[in-house]
Amino acid sequence: MHPTQTETHAVALFTQICHYRTPDDRHTHRDVAILAQRDQVFRAARAAHPECWSGETRNWTRIDTLRLTPKHRPTVGLQPAVV
Repeated sequence: MHPTQTETHAVALFTQICHYRTPDDRHTHRDVAILAQRDQVFRAARAAHPECWSGETRNWTRIDTLRLTPKHRPTVGLQPAVV
C-alpha cells in the first residue's frame, strides 16, 4: 500500500515543523543536543563558504509547543483526503 500525496505531504510538513527530528527525540529531549549540533554544523559551513549563503542559517532553537494544526495553517496545495 502506497501513501497518498496528501499523506506524503503531511509527513513532510510534520518533519519540517519538527526540524527533522523524530517524535521520540522530542519526548526524550535528545532533540536539544541534535539541534545544537546542527546549529554548529550550519554555522561552520556558512563560515567556510560564505559565498553560498544569502543570509543567516536556519533557526535551530527548540520549539517547546508543537502544533500540527495551528490556528492559521497553510492550505495552499493541500487536497482533502479521500476515504
